[in-house]
Amino acid sequence: MKLARHEKIIELIKEYDIDTQEELAARLNEAGFKVTQATVSRDIRALKMTKVAGKDGKSRYAILQDTQPGLGDQYTRVLNDAVVSIEVGQNLEIGRASCRERV
Repeated sequence: MKLARHEKIIELIKEYDIDTQEELAARLNEAGFKVTQATVSRDIRALKMTKVAGKDGKSRYAILQDTQPGLGDQYTRVLNDAVVSIEVGQNLEIGRASCRERV
C-alpha cells in the first residue's frame, strides 16, 4: 500500500503544482488513498521531497534528485583515511587527523 501511495504521490506532484501537505492529502484521498496529514508528512520525508519555485513563482513540492550518487562513500573513505581518533574532553569531542601521505 505504501509503495502504491508513493507512486501516486510522484504522479500527482508531476501533474499538479501542489504546495501544501493538506492539498496533497486531499488529492490522495480523492484518488482512493485514505491518508492523514501526518502520513503525508512521513511520505514527504521518505521520498526526499522539498519545495521549489514553480513557473508562476509560487512554491510547489518536488522530489530531490541525487545528482552525485556515492558521495557518502567518498566522504566515508576520506574520514577513514584521515581520522585517527576521537576523544571526549568534558563536553567537547576532539578529533585528531593524520597527515599521512597516500602512496
